[in-house]
Amino acid sequence: MARGPEAKIEDYLVRQCRMIGGVAEKFVSPNKKGVPDRICQFPYDLIVFVEVKAEGLKPTPLQAEDHKRRRARGHSVMVIDSKAAVDGFIEGIKEAMQSLEAIGGIL
Repeated sequence: MARGPEAKIEDYLVRQCRMIGGVAEKFVSPNKKGVPDRICQFPYDLIVFVEVKAEGLKPTPLQAEDHKRRRARGHSVMVIDSKAAVDGFIEGIKEAMQSLEAIGGIL
């Protein structure tokens, strides 16, 4: 089976998360469609749901509704559609981890 541009971005996300001490686990929820692709977990209790799209694509209405519900519960949800967006996400996480480290890692 051919792997498209979305899969390449997702693979890049997984590698970049590992490089800074995190994991990007595949998220599958049986009998529920529209869930984000990955649950990214980092030190200091930083957890972000990530939807990966091919460049320029947006979440489907079902996905957007799922993201809205998660955000309403106080969770972070990101939509990433390029390697540059992965890089920006990783930089933001690194900054958050540095800030938390500076105050002793207490939330």
